Amino acid sequence: FWLRGSPHLGAAMATPVEVVFVDCDDCLYQNNWSTAQKITDCIAAYTKQLGVSKEKAYELYQTYGTCIKGLLVEGVVDDAGVEDFLIKAHQISYEDILPDPALRSVIARVVPKRFVFTAAPREHCERCLDKIGIKDLFLGIVDTRVCKLETKHSDAAFQAAMAFAGTGKAASCVLIDDSIKNIQAAKRQGWQTVLVGMTSRDTGKPVSCPEADYHIPYVHDLPKVMPVLFQSPSKSGTVDRRLYELGIELPPAMAPVANYVAFAPTGGSGDTIYISGQISKNAAGTVTKGQLGAAGQGEKLKVEEGKAAARICALNILAQLRAACDGDLDRVARILRIEGFVCSTPEFTEHPAVINGASDLMVEVFGKAVGSHSRFAVGCSSLPLGVAVEVGAIVEIKPSKSSGAWKAVTAVAGIFLAGVVVKFLKKA
Repeated sequence: FWLRGSPHLGAAMATPVEVVFVDCDDCLYQNNWSTAQKITDCIAAYTKQLGVSKEKAYELYQTYGTCIKGLLVEGVVDDAGVEDFLIKAHQISYEDILPDPALRSVIARVVPKRFVFTAAPREHCERCLDKIGIKDLFLGIVDTRVCKLETKHSDAAFQAAMAFAGTGKAASCVLIDDSIKNIQAAKRQGWQTVLVGMTSRDTGKPVSCPEADYHIPYVHDLPKVMPVLFQSPSKSGTVDRRLYELGIELPPAMAPVANYVAFAPTGGSGDTIYISGQISKNAAGTVTKGQLGAAGQGEKLKVEEGKAAARICALNILAQLRAACDGDLDRVARILRIEGFVCSTPEFTEHPAVINGASDLMVEVFGKAVGSHSRFAVGCSSLPLGVAVEVGAIVEIKPSKSSGAWKAVTAVAGIFLAGVVVKFLKKA
C-alpha cells in the first residue's frame, strides 16, 4: 500500500471525518472478480432478451457506471422496466463470498458513521454483507434507488449519499472504493478518498489514481493509512499495538476437543511452548471445510480459500499463545516452527502456498526477526471435523517477569551493577 502525497492530502487530513462510505462489490470482499463475472453474465442473459449483446451490456456498464443507467439513457428500457431489471439481474449464487472475521474486526472499530455506498440494488448488497458477516456494522445502504439510478460517476449520487447520511460537509466524508472513476468523482466533490485494489479487472495491470489520497490492497489495510478513523488500542504492548495497526482482533482461545492440552508446557513455564494443531474455525464459529484441489477439479477449494483458512488457524495459534504467555505476547522470543496440514486431493501440489497464509501472518505480527520460522506443509486425505487446514506451532518465549528465572536474571544484573558502582567509587 502507499500514501499518496497529493495536493489534496493536507486539507483532507486536517478535516475531521464524520461519515465513512464503503463500496460493496470487489471492495469489501475480493475474489478475483468471480462474483462480478456472475453479475455480468446474469445481466447479459437479461439484456439478451432486450436485444442487447453481452459486449454492449458491459460497454454500458463501463460508460454509465451501471448497465441499467445505460439502458435507461439509451432508451432500451423505460422507468417501468427498471425494477424488474434490478431484481432479476442480480439473481446469482454467492458461494464465492466468504466470511471475513478479520474485516469485521476492522470495520467494527471505525468510529465515524458507516454506510455502504453501492451502485447495485440494496437486496444484492445485503446478501453480500450477510456472507461476509458484517451486515450489522453499517447504519444503512446507499443503493441505486437512493441515488435515483445516478451512479458514482455523477455529482448527484454523492449529494444523495450525503443527504442519506445526514451531512452537508463534503470534506468530512470518506469514500473507500475500488473504482478509479468513482474515486475521481468523489474528489471533485471534495471528499477524502481511498482506492482499494492494486490491479485492473480488464487488463490485469497495476492501477494508480492521482485523485486517491490513499491506495491500499484491501480494506483490511485501512488502519495503516487512516488510523484517525479507529478507536485507540486498549493494551500498550508492542505486539498488541501491532495487532491493532493490522486491524486484527484475536478470537478466544479454543478449548481442546479430545484428550490433549491446547499448549504445553501449561502455565507458561519453560522457554518453549508447543501449540496443538489449530483448525480453520473463525471467531464467528464458521469452519472452512473441504479439500484443496488442482485446477479443473470441480468444486474443490481454491488456493486462496486454503490460504485464508490457514490464516484463521494462525489467528487461533496466536490466541493460544497469548493464553500461554498470560496475556503478554511481547514475551514471544521466536516463532520456531509452523506445522501445516492441508486436506487435499492427490493431484494438488500447492501446499506451501496454502500454509503461507499462516506464515505470512506470523511475520506481519512479530516482524521478520521474531516471526520467521522453519516449517513443513504436507497434504493429507482428511482432517479432523472435515476441516480444510490444520496448523500447529513451536514457539520460544521469554520468562515471565514474575518467574524465578526472571528474578534470578535481574538479581545477577543487580549484583553486577552494584559491583561496577563500588569499583567506580573506590577509584574516585
